[in-house]
Amino acid sequence: MWVDNTTEQLDAAWYAVAWSHEVTDQPVAVELLGRHWVLARIGGKLAAFVDACPHRLLPLSGGRICDATLRCAYHGWEYDALGAAVTIPSLGEGGGPLPPRAHLITPGGLDERYGAIWLAPSPPVAALWEFPEWDDQEFDCRLDVTSRTTASAAQLLDNACDASHFVAVHAGSFGGDATAQAFPRTVERDGWTLTAVYDSPYRVRDDLSAGESIQMSTHTKSFHLGATMVLRMEFPETNSTFTIAIAAQPEHDGSTRLYRWFARNDIVGDEERWATCLEWEAKILAEDQYALGLFRDHRLPLDLQSEVHVRADKFSLTYRRLLREFLDRVPCDAHEAAEV
Repeated sequence: MWVDNTTEQLDAAWYAVAWSHEVTDQPVAVELLGRHWVLARIGGKLAAFVDACPHRLLPLSGGRICDATLRCAYHGWEYDALGAAVTIPSLGEGGGPLPPRAHLITPGGLDERYGAIWLAPSPPVAALWEFPEWDDQEFDCRLDVTSRTTASAAQLLDNACDASHFVAVHAGSFGGDATAQAFPRTVERDGWTLTAVYDSPYRVRDDLSAGESIQMSTHTKSFHLGATMVLRMEFPETNSTFTIAIAAQPEHDGSTRLYRWFARNDIVGDEERWATCLEWEAKILAEDQYALGLFRDHRLPLDLQSEVHVRADKFSLTYRRLLREFLDRVPCDAHEAAEV
């Protein structure tokens, strides 16, 4: 069994599909799990629909917002924030009732949090992840610019589960030989969430006063269904916390969009330190992107016999088992019947 960016059974979970600032006064096209959606703010309300007008299936993202409706660019049909057709110009005034099927398909879940738009194609089986640092006045939070990788979202999140790649992939930044045996001391599961804790030496290179130093840190990583990982790094020497959250948007085979959040309580208001921090995080991401870009096959194997594993792979193996269970909860034929 494999999973990739077009595995339909992954749709009962939350995914980031846009930054909030990207959805303004005109419709925006996004892609998720190989399916096209349109995002819009209609009458001040956030809305999302399958990106096809039911009349002739023209993408509604090519239309425009007119007052409190989304107007199709082909025949001018207009829909309200709930997806119901309210105007069909060809019927004229008093031209009879609107067709009952003139209604747009809405997602199972839609939310706006942490500066991003979150969408679940089918009703999500788990709640959206919590990010307490976002509202904590002791932290500064920053949003990264988005990027893309050819690897699948499942491969990207598997990379986030893995710490033993630090020795090679991140030798030029925070990793190297000192991190060769950086793997979780505990891995626990709570519903559809996984949490791993491990201790690791970390090469700190953005402290302008202390220069480069290697500090021991405690890392707590939490994976949240569908494709979000939150890493909290605690540094006892400086009594500081650095949180990085990543969310993957599986668009289609060969394209995954990546969103990142950064939160720190040790450089609040220090723009010079933040600039250095973000510069290093961009370098670290580039190292991961290079490695992920080498994959020719974008499927992540869920059959544990497909690869060779060692003790350091415990988090990755637990992640694969969770995905396998998530897919197995709905048989393929049942999912296909629901689509029909």
